[in-house]
Amino acid sequence: MLYRLFEFPRRRVLGTHLNVRQYGHQGLEMAMSFALAKREAAAVCFLRPRQVVSEAMFEIEPDDVTVLRGPVARALVRTAWMCADGRDSAAAFLTRFWAVSRREATLMLDGQLDANRGRKSVQDGIKKAQRWIKRLGDPKPRAVGPPLYYQRRLLRERQGVHLRPAALAAARASAQAVGLDPDAPIVTLHVREAGWKFGREMQDAKPGSRDDSTRNAQIAHYHDAIDELVSRGFVVVRLGDPSMTPIARAGVVDLATSDRRSNLLELYCMLRSAFFISGEAGPVGVCYLTGTPLLTVNATDPISSYPIRADGLFIPKTVLDRTTRRPLSLGELVSEDHLSNLRNVARFTYQENTPEEIRSAVLEMLEWTGGVRHETPEQVRFRDLAAEAGEQFRTSLNYVRKWGSDRGFIGDGLVCRFYAERNQ
Repeated sequence: MLYRLFEFPRRRVLGTHLNVRQYGHQGLEMAMSFALAKREAAAVCFLRPRQVVSEAMFEIEPDDVTVLRGPVARALVRTAWMCADGRDSAAAFLTRFWAVSRREATLMLDGQLDANRGRKSVQDGIKKAQRWIKRLGDPKPRAVGPPLYYQRRLLRERQGVHLRPAALAAARASAQAVGLDPDAPIVTLHVREAGWKFGREMQDAKPGSRDDSTRNAQIAHYHDAIDELVSRGFVVVRLGDPSMTPIARAGVVDLATSDRRSNLLELYCMLRSAFFISGEAGPVGVCYLTGTPLLTVNATDPISSYPIRADGLFIPKTVLDRTTRRPLSLGELVSEDHLSNLRNVARFTYQENTPEEIRSAVLEMLEWTGGVRHETPEQVRFRDLAAEAGEQFRTSLNYVRKWGSDRGFIGDGLVCRFYAERNQ
């Protein structure tokens, strides 16, 4: 994520270039942008290309940050960014600026939405533009965050968000069309399978590198947990893509394989969800945008998957050393040996969580979302180990540098109780 904070005459604006090619990164970077803009008391403006992986995400609005959405605002911020890079002169600023209509340019300069302002003369508009340029000068936007990608401290507190009114109405209509009761409590579920990225995984692009197919799982292993949730009155909404294994089970709405599936409807369900169950996949990044409590199962990387917020739990897969055939302990999971050979199937075997393990994790998550939180010494110890590893290997392991701890902070969440007690 690239961002700059601009001090304009009437307001501060955080300009952000998002990664809009990957679903999870787009959601994660939007969440970080909203948090950063709130911290800096700024509006946010996303500088985005025409094609994005999820147009629906731009229908999400934070409760306490203004989002500048119009093409005029984007033109202004984009031009200021180019000026700051030394790639645009004042004359080019005016040329680019005047490419918009006379009315839009005048409204932008005045910071008004009054249509009458659009009748001002071009000469008057040029003078105002010149004053803007003088004010901008040679902008040197100040740094507003640490030089790391995964800014865990920014994401630590949930930020209130909602769908814009028109999008909310459309999502509610879509939910009704798939038979989703508007008053029913929801738990959303995503189980990563091979179909979506078949042939495009890391091991396919770079043979011999980490094998990301180890992140996949089988929906059948979730049936017991699903039945437990349904018995407690929840509707389980399965998210994903049409390549996934269909599931026909009482109390389940399978959006993934539904012909009515849409990104907007999935976001609506996540926003309504009591919590979200997922493996290591893109929607985890989106749940930090929607503010949905997170239960990560079948995790292969205990560092990147460590839950940031206090309403997060996770369980790793059982990782076996291929030489000794024994499972790794908590300390060995965050050792240099494992982290430097992450998802190396020649070195380690990654066994899926069993149905009973997933059900146990769901029961603990129900306790947490119900307000009962008890941290065992084993859970706290693993959090300390993960935070220490995140700092220790930040300079030596690129993957940890990108996804590791943020100035010593790894997260307020915990590994699931049974896993911590079993894997000492």
